[in-house]
Amino acid sequence: MCLATFWWLLLLLQELHFAAATAADGWVVGGAGESCTAACGTSGRVCTEQGLYEHNSEVDSQAELEDVIGNTCSSQYATNQLTHRTSPNLGDKGDYECCQASGPDRSLSTFSCAAVPSPRDKKRVCYCQGAANTSTSRTTTQSTTFTLTATASTSSTQNATITSTQSMTSTLTATAATSSTQSATITSTQSMTATLTATATTTSTQSAAITSTQSMTSTLTATAATLHLRPQRLQRRLRALRLRPHRA
Repeated sequence: MCLATFWWLLLLLQELHFAAATAADGWVVGGAGESCTAACGTSGRVCTEQGLYEHNSEVDSQAELEDVIGNTCSSQYATNQLTHRTSPNLGDKGDYECCQASGPDRSLSTFSCAAVPSPRDKKRVCYCQGAANTSTSRTTTQSTTFTLTATASTSSTQNATITSTQSMTSTLTATAATSSTQSATITSTQSMTATLTATATTTSTQSAAITSTQSMTSTLTATAATLHLRPQRLQRRLRALRLRPHRA
């Protein structure tokens, strides 16, 4: 699961939480000088700064505020305290058609459930949530968030494992290719060694044959020399015999 999908599911969970709480949640106009904590408490509900913050877009214009309070802001729609912690509220000097606006895009820190309006005759406009829905939804959200976080963490670990496995596979493939090349080189070397051995054997045989031929040649040469000398010796002996005196 990618990070974008994780956050999308988390936002969807929050939307489902608020949709489920709609039946018991909603806007109320508190009593004069009353905080939103007290205003919501009278009906068994609760006020949270998160709830005021998330639903502020429902009252950040005159038309929307008038629709929520079921009345008009015909006397005044004041915009001088758009981020005040008690805005929106009604009833400046007891005139409940005099409205104090709440500005759009407010930060969470500008909302307060416990703040009371001033002067004390003003009435706060409060967003109240069912206590059971708030508690159950918070628990469900935390549980689901934990599950999604664990899933995202597991997916991240699996992605890292896959990447590591792919890297190891590439390394093993490269090693196998190198081993194959080395095996081919060894086979070629063995073939060349066998050829050289055969050549050396042939050369040795030829050398022996040459040595034998040289020995035979020497013998023949000596024999020829001996044969060449014998006729000369015979002729000398014959001449010696002819020269001897004949005895009667």
